[in-house]
Amino acid sequence: MKRTLIAIGIAFITLLTGCATSQVTSEWKDPDFSGPLTHVLIISTAKETRDRRMVEDRFARMFTERGIKATTWYQASGKPEVSDINKEAVISAAKRIGADSVMVSRLVGTEEGQDYIPPRTEVSAPFDYYDRANRGFDRDYPSLYSYTQTGGYYVDYTVFKLEFNLYEMKNKELVWSILSEAFDPQSQMTLLEELTKQVSSSLEKGTLIPPQK
Repeated sequence: MKRTLIAIGIAFITLLTGCATSQVTSEWKDPDFSGPLTHVLIISTAKETRDRRMVEDRFARMFTERGIKATTWYQASGKPEVSDINKEAVISAAKRIGADSVMVSRLVGTEEGQDYIPPRTEVSAPFDYYDRANRGFDRDYPSLYSYTQTGGYYVDYTVFKLEFNLYEMKNKELVWSILSEAFDPQSQMTLLEELTKQVSSSLEKGTLIPPQK
């Protein structure tokens, strides 16, 4: 699971009962930049090629659904290894395809934590509560209820810190950024969808992309 998260690293989360467990913890936009974005080069720095392509494809689709052209790094460069991603290569690729902006997603760190789950007492009745026709005092009493107590225990978890940065390529300046924290994701795809919504919502709020039609 950790390999998968760090691999997809650039983007992602959900957990336990399926409730969302990622949240945006930091958000910034250059107040002097208003776009528009016309062609975005999407770069994921995930370790594994398969995960990197999955992330890049999903974010490219997010932009194209809003009428903005998007090209993934693996399409623009033809180089499958994450080690091929460097400043010179990115500038060259963006210029070659005519991209006016570059979005980079990356894993910036992890934190280990532990939660204590306290003991609890569970109460159960020895009869069907709703079957009143077959209940009586002799049956219900004296064992009206039984009690079961579970001991307390510790649960380990990992927090993944994921960053998304958008650069405009004319002056090669950072114009938008968010940091999201993800808590023990259970599904790659669920996490990816959740982070995609966070990114698109922030970009829409900053008027960098139009709402999805």
